[in-house]
Amino acid sequence: IQVIFRVFKEDHELYSTIKVFLENNLNASLTAKKLYIHRNTLQYRIDKFIDKTGIQLKDFYGAFTVFLACLLFEQSLDK
Repeated sequence: IQVIFRVFKEDHELYSTIKVFLENNLNASLTAKKLYIHRNTLQYRIDKFIDKTGIQLKDFYGAFTVFLACLLFEQSLDK
């Protein structure tokens, strides 16, 4: 979780991209439309997250862990 938090703190745009991607059930096309970015840009950001954390988002446990980290990260920002 600390690694994920560090990545999110370093790059807030990456945090919002990953969160929207997970909220859209890993649907890249829908996520790109909602974020108003090209699908290749989305894939670049996802790959960047995977490189920094080593967590695969296509794996259920990886996606679930990152989604929970997103929720915890949001709460830490509110405080």
